Amino acid sequence: MNLLIFLQNSKKGGVDTFITNLINFWPDKKSKIFLVCNKSHPGIKYLKKKIERRKNFEIKLYKCSLIQDLDLVFFNKYFLKILKYYYWIKCIFFTNNELLNLFKNINANKMLVVNGGYPGGEACLSALRAWKKINNKNKCFYNFHNYAKKNRKGIYFIDDFLNNLIDEQTGLNTDKFLSVSKSCINSLKNRNKLKVKSLEFIYNGIDFKIKKFDHKINALKKYKAKKIILMLANFEPRKGFHFIFKTFDEIYKKRKDIVLLICGDSNSSEFENIKKLRDQFNSKKNIYLNKFNQNVANLYKISDVVVIPSIADESFGYVYPEASLFKKPVIASKIGGLKEIISNNYDGYLVSVDNYRRFSISILKLINNKKLAKLITSRSYKKVKNKFSAKLMSNNYYKTINRYK
Repeated sequence: MNLLIFLQNSKKGGVDTFITNLINFWPDKKSKIFLVCNKSHPGIKYLKKKIERRKNFEIKLYKCSLIQDLDLVFFNKYFLKILKYYYWIKCIFFTNNELLNLFKNINANKMLVVNGGYPGGEACLSALRAWKKINNKNKCFYNFHNYAKKNRKGIYFIDDFLNNLIDEQTGLNTDKFLSVSKSCINSLKNRNKLKVKSLEFIYNGIDFKIKKFDHKINALKKYKAKKIILMLANFEPRKGFHFIFKTFDEIYKKRKDIVLLICGDSNSSEFENIKKLRDQFNSKKNIYLNKFNQNVANLYKISDVVVIPSIADESFGYVYPEASLFKKPVIASKIGGLKEIISNNYDGYLVSVDNYRRFSISILKLINNKKLAKLITSRSYKKVKNKFSAKLMSNNYYKTINRYK
């Protein structure tokens, strides 16, 4: 089996980690794997570096214009809406010749489309159409890592109409949908016109070699604190920034020697918005906002507690198995895929997204009680070793994709 993995991405993060783990641990070493990725993706260097040890691998870049590549700041909201309609209509009714020619020159008999959410980026829809035009008998799999968006009714009738067309095209050209958790795959029920042939979820897995840290970097020197709360997330509102800032204000009232360290990818406007939000809180001087950092081992090493305060659309949560591997306790929001992988009060804590006081109490409990933290992390470490390895994940994808002839 030769596999083509098609990716449209706009940020470095979890999807890139998934891609690298999937390819590096692919069980059939004789398989040729092609990664076709948008040229504008900021994580290309990361992907190349992390997958370079894999033989029979090739990365190809496509250059077609994408909505995400436009400098949207200079468009008013009405023109921007029309522009987005134009891009989607073009993908629905016309074949992308660049992708068509690219696929013709790739010797692959299966394709896996990887996207952040559903319906995700417009290039993924174009890829499905182009693939089926030249490979009608070869199977195509759609893998998404975030929740399917709900169709909006009422005044959004144009959006609803286009979404229905997208669903019809996607359902027609996809042989199987794959996602990262049960709650995420079930979100496809939000799309009434999507005719799903087959559904399956496979939990993400991590490469245990991420434990290797850079001894030359002493990250602790940057932060004058006895204890560090770590949050790794893109700077999007759904990741729960307002919630964690309110939580940390409660902690700051009791202890001034704790800092909140947040690292993640973002565009400039997202980062500035979160920065402005942080500056509204009393604990702002103890909250550090940093851009994406590939040396996650160094960050986990210096942290005492890891938080996942997402308020919506948290489909899996890569941070939980990573933190558990480093034997760091995790407090997370009681939503989505997090409820599936964390056992509350056993190998982590789950807290309702409207209860920031309970969230702060849980954090302080683990910081103040080393014996409890050690008990929690011993359980989570064992779970990760047994259930969330990259090798297991990649084997499951291989079996699923190879099963379809």
